[in-house]
Amino acid sequence: MTQDNGLGGKPDGSAKAIPEDTHDNLINAFDTYFGVRTNTIVERAKFNKLAQGNDGIDVFINKLYRQAEYCNYGALREELIHGRLVVGVTDDSLSKKLQSELDLTLNTAVDICRRYKPAKQAQTVVRPSIEGSSESVDSVKHGKNRKSMKATAKNVRPITTGAVSYNPYSASQPKACHRCGKGFHPKSSCPAIKSVCNHCRKIGHWKSVCRQLSKVSEVQVAENISTPHFLGEVKPVKVDNCSWSVRINNPFSDCPEVISVFKLDTGAAVSVCSVDSFGGKHDFKSEYPEVFCDLGKLADPYTIQKRDDAKPVALHIPYEVSMPRLQIVKKQLDDIERKEVISKVTVPTDWCAGMVQVPKADQNQIRICADFTNLNKAVRRNTYPSTSVDSSLAKISGAKFMSKLDANSGYYQIPLSDESRLLPKFVTPFGRYCYSRVPIGLVSAGDIFQRCIYNILEGLDGVVCHINDLLVYSSVSEQEHDDRVRKVLQRLRVAGMTLNAKKCCFSQRSTKFLGHLVDAEGVRPDPDRIRDIQNLADPTNVTELQSLLGTVNQLGKFSPRITELMIPLRAVLKSPHWIWMLLRSKPCLTLSVNCRRFCV
Repeated sequence: MTQDNGLGGKPDGSAKAIPEDTHDNLINAFDTYFGVRTNTIVERAKFNKLAQGNDGIDVFINKLYRQAEYCNYGALREELIHGRLVVGVTDDSLSKKLQSELDLTLNTAVDICRRYKPAKQAQTVVRPSIEGSSESVDSVKHGKNRKSMKATAKNVRPITTGAVSYNPYSASQPKACHRCGKGFHPKSSCPAIKSVCNHCRKIGHWKSVCRQLSKVSEVQVAENISTPHFLGEVKPVKVDNCSWSVRINNPFSDCPEVISVFKLDTGAAVSVCSVDSFGGKHDFKSEYPEVFCDLGKLADPYTIQKRDDAKPVALHIPYEVSMPRLQIVKKQLDDIERKEVISKVTVPTDWCAGMVQVPKADQNQIRICADFTNLNKAVRRNTYPSTSVDSSLAKISGAKFMSKLDANSGYYQIPLSDESRLLPKFVTPFGRYCYSRVPIGLVSAGDIFQRCIYNILEGLDGVVCHINDLLVYSSVSEQEHDDRVRKVLQRLRVAGMTLNAKKCCFSQRSTKFLGHLVDAEGVRPDPDRIRDIQNLADPTNVTELQSLLGTVNQLGKFSPRITELMIPLRAVLKSPHWIWMLLRSKPCLTLSVNCRRFCV
C-alpha cells in the first residue's frame, strides 16, 4: 500500500513513503521529522548533575526518569538511572546501604529508597537512645552582645563543576577565590589563571593571595572583646623568629609549675608531645616509695650542750592565742604529737619557753614554734662550715638536667637524746610539751641538719646542698642525671630520711635554686624576687631601709649600677637623724627601674 501526495498522484521527492507498519512507527516518524533536535552531550551533563537536595525521594526519581529520556542511553538507561540514584541521594546512610547491595537493580533501588525514610522515622520510637548517635550535630552558642549565627549544612557529597568542587546545599561556601582573592567563581573565568605572581613568580595567582607570604604566622589578640572565648579571625603576619613559651602544669611531676617551650600549631585542635619529652620518663617516686612517705627519722640522736654558766629560765604563763585560732592550734599540736615530734610533760623542769604560732600561706594552717631566746644564749653552738650562695651556684654552672629535692620537715627528722628532751620545753594553753626532735628556732638546728646531710651524701658527684636546699644536676646527659638521682635517693632511704613529694621537681631544664633561676645558659635573678622589690613601698625608718638595701644588694653581681644607685641611700643610714624628704625618694625609684630589666 502506498500513499499519494494529496493531489491524487504518487508521492514526489518532498515526502517519503511510509511503509505499512504499526501506529507507533508512524508517530515516531512524525516526531523525528517535526520534533526539536536536542544536544545529547548537554542533556547527559544535566543528568549527571542531578541531586536530591530538598526534594522528596519520589520527586528525585521522576526527575531522573524525565532527564534520561533526552540522553539517548539506549539499553543502559535503567542501569545509569539507578547509578545516579545511589550517588545523588542526600542521606549518606541510604547511599551506603544502596552501595552495599550486590545485585542492585533499578526497581530494587527505588523500593529501598521509598522504604528507608519511614523506617528511619520509626527508629525514634523503637530505639530512641540510639537514634542520631552516629549523625550528631554540635551546637555552637555565642556570648552576650553577639548576633545569632545560624549555618546548616546537609550531608550532600560535593559536586564538581569544571575544576572547582563545591557543595550546593552547604551554608559554608567559599567566599573568595584563592587565585585572585575576589568572589567565588569557576576556575575558567578567573582573571588570574594565566597571571604571574610578583612574589613567587609562579603562574596561576596574584601576589595578594600568594601563600609564600604567610609561611610563618602568629596569632594577634584583639583588645576590648566582650566575649573572650570567641575567635573571630586569624590573620597571617610575617614573622622571622617565633617561639611560644607557655607555663603549664606537669601531670608527671608534683612541681607546681614547669616552663616548657612549644611551637604553636594553628591547624591542630590538640597539641601532642611524648611523655619522654614532657619530663615523665622516670617515676622516681614509684622506684623509692619509702623516701616519699611520712616523716622519717635518722638513727643518731643529737645532744644539746649547755654552757657551764647557763641560768635556767622558765615561763609559766603561755602566750595568748586568739579564740578563732584555738582549735587550729590544738589540731596542729595533736598532729605533731602523733608524729612523735613533741610529747606532753607533767614533771617540773628548769627550762620552759613560750609557744609561737607562725601563719602559713593557707589561713587555716599554722606552724608551731617556740621562743627559745633564753635557751639559745645557754647553748654551745656546734658550728658546721657551710659554703656561700655564690660558691654553690658556681658548682652548677652549665647544668642541663636538674632535680630539686626538699626534705620533709628536715629538722624534725633528727631525734634528740633523752637528756636533751626536757630543755626545749614550751608552754601552751593546752599544757606543757617538750620536743623529741630537733626544734625549729634552736640556734644549732641548722648546723646539725647541714652536718647530717653532708654525712649522708658524702662522696656523691653532681650534688649541691645548701642548708635544706638540695640539688642534683648533670652537665652531660639525662642518663647521668638519672643515675645520680637514684644514688641520692638510695642514700636517703638507707639513712631513714624522707622527702616532701609535693616540693620535689625531677628532670628539669630550668629551676629556682637559692633565690636564682638556673638553667644551661647560666644563673639569672629570680623574676618573682625582682617583682617583689619593685612592689616595695618607700622605707619610712632605718630598719625598712636596711631591709631594702639588703634585698637589692643580692642583685649587685648582675648589674654594676646597683651598687652605684645604692650610694645615696646608704648615706641616709649615716645621718644622725632619720630625714626622708620628697627628693630622697628619687633614688628608690631609679633603683626600682634598674631592677625592672631583670624581669624580662
